[in-house]
Amino acid sequence: MNDTGLAAEAGDQAERSRVVVGAVQTARRDGFVNLDYFSVARAANVEVWRVKQLFPTWESLVVAAASHWIGAARRQSRVIAETRGAVAYLRHLLRLSQLDPAMMRARVYLMSVACNARGTEDDWYREQYAHLMQDVAQFLGRDMIAGREPRSMAPRHAAKQLTALYDGLQLQYLLTDEPDLLGTWDRAVARMRNGWSSEYTGPTE
Repeated sequence: MNDTGLAAEAGDQAERSRVVVGAVQTARRDGFVNLDYFSVARAANVEVWRVKQLFPTWESLVVAAASHWIGAARRQSRVIAETRGAVAYLRHLLRLSQLDPAMMRARVYLMSVACNARGTEDDWYREQYAHLMQDVAQFLGRDMIAGREPRSMAPRHAAKQLTALYDGLQLQYLLTDEPDLLGTWDRAVARMRNGWSSEYTGPTE
């Protein structure tokens, strides 16, 4: 690619970044459900036709914005998983969501979209959700080796429990006046750990 082509590509990437940041700003203010090309173009100070050219489908723009916003929090928090474990990692993400309730609402909206969409960019959230559980299971496995979690724990099942608690508490936080989000997490995790330390016997009829 010649210098002209490289300059054009760099310009496109810079405009994409502006559009994505504009979409996040608008979503934070108005919610993903109220986004449209015009509000994003206005926030990014880019012509509407240019936004559509850079993101030919609406789903591709939503995915880019969600990846920038929500994905960034996960990537930045991985160091906590490496040093303090899976529970601390999800707790930190929960704290970030509490500080930015708009991100909570965005996740709930994207989860709803993903439940109804197949074969489109909306599957991005399904993949991200699967990756989250895989990451948590992997972190829990390392926690067992490091002695942070009991060796009787099954990482895959524990990851499902923790992820369900993580998402459930966010939904509860948005729908109720419960102020003690992190305290509720801590108490629930303490109960879970008691269960992880015991042998699973299954339900009795």
